Amino acid sequence: MGIEYCLIMKTIYDIKKTIKNARYIYALTEPIHPKANLRGFYPLHRIVIENYLGRKLKSSEIVHHKDENKLNNELSNLEVMTQSSHGKLHHPRNPEENVKCDFCGSIFHPKKSVLRHRKKEYKTNSCSKKCQYSLQVKTKFTILLPKIQKLRDNGLSYSEIQKSLGVPKGSITYLLKYRKT
Repeated sequence: MGIEYCLIMKTIYDIKKTIKNARYIYALTEPIHPKANLRGFYPLHRIVIENYLGRKLKSSEIVHHKDENKLNNELSNLEVMTQSSHGKLHHPRNPEENVKCDFCGSIFHPKKSVLRHRKKEYKTNSCSKKCQYSLQVKTKFTILLPKIQKLRDNGLSYSEIQKSLGVPKGSITYLLKYRKT
């Protein structure tokens, strides 16, 4: 049974038995795969690729079914990918959807799910987590600016203002120094 899935002599695992569940085919191997479940079964597509490569797959490697039929475990239908490239393959960005970052002004092509989350959660468009954080700080600073100026006019130092407003050390100085007008 294992020979039909292995084209090269580098066979690591002999396939003794296969079972099918709703999504994948699993195989019982000799020797038992170290990542097998309690009954000794491991996904057949991963065994086919490991036997072909002559090594165990890394935890970061994904076996992609090219025809998207998870029951088709022919070697010609399987491809090893990183988790990142596999995600990009199944969830591509929409190149027609140009969005401008509300903070830095760059044009970017977000995943729809990311854009939806950021719009819902933060009510802004941002190209990165850094820009999202900067937008939050800028918004908070805009709200605090009149208070900061009033406290500064009353003769308080920056460190005293920071303590009274409960903001991190150095943030008032940084925001005043680098704010965009």
